[in-house]
Amino acid sequence: MTTERTSTTYENGKRIEIQRVTYERSDDLYTLANLQRRYEYVCEQIDNATEDTNIKGLRAEKAQIEASIKETEDFIAGYSKK
Repeated sequence: MTTERTSTTYENGKRIEIQRVTYERSDDLYTLANLQRRYEYVCEQIDNATEDTNIKGLRAEKAQIEASIKETEDFIAGYSKK
């Protein structure tokens, strides 16, 4: 992944920066692997939940991770296969 700053401006006491970020397939594969590990961990926490466990929060996190996995898989599918 490379990041290139294209512009920086200041407004109302805040710095606004515009960047161009370039990802490679390996970056997205690395992200997918991390998401899958997080997903497995959350599923394990749900499976081993006790009365004190915030199941609702874990299920929400699981759903968010599932969406991120799908998004990342779509990114990976977008690379040309050479």
